[in-house]
Amino acid sequence: MAETELQLLKNELQEKGPQSVGAEFMNKQQENQILKLKEAVVKLRDINATDRMKMSEMARELEQVEHDLSDVRRINSKLNQQVDQYELQIGELHEQIDAALGAEEMVEKLTEKNLSLEEKVRELQEVVDDLEKLQDLNDELQDTARETEQDLREEVEAANAKVEKYIKRLYSYSDQPKKKRDHIHLPMIEVNCYCTHVTRQLGFALRPIRGIYIYIYIYIYI
Repeated sequence: MAETELQLLKNELQEKGPQSVGAEFMNKQQENQILKLKEAVVKLRDINATDRMKMSEMARELEQVEHDLSDVRRINSKLNQQVDQYELQIGELHEQIDAALGAEEMVEKLTEKNLSLEEKVRELQEVVDDLEKLQDLNDELQDTARETEQDLREEVEAANAKVEKYIKRLYSYSDQPKKKRDHIHLPMIEVNCYCTHVTRQLGFALRPIRGIYIYIYIYIYI
């Protein structure tokens, strides 16, 4: 295969001359590099779609946590009101017991009712304690979700800035043909490596950079 390509190159050198063949060879090299750059941009676009899905899912989860926390607070308020009512009833029963010490039967009935109410109060208090623990857990989950969202936003913004820097470097080569031939492979490799790094390390994608397609269009066709 290599011998065939070498023979073709020799034939072209004989037919067109070294300068013409050299120019065609450089054009092919540039076309291959531009193709690889296009593939890198497609990877960035796919990564960005994944990022939008993750951010949307996180927003839905945070909304659900806030909704659950509101329900817990409402239930907790109702249970506290019931506890207050039961405690008031217990106080009234104690007063009745004190006033009816001479009536043993009345005392026994009131005592049984008092014990029953106290058991209900204990049960309700246990429920209230469990709900308060659940409320604390929901508060922690909400704080964690917000911190995670903020961290993701900061990491995505930093990644966007770095990729935009690479694109601007490629754009700056458009009016410098020799410099573009000598150095275009470096930012192209950096963009590909950075796409792979973001996908593997962060597990989410970059947001679209404003003007990224304009940069690529100018770079390729001007």
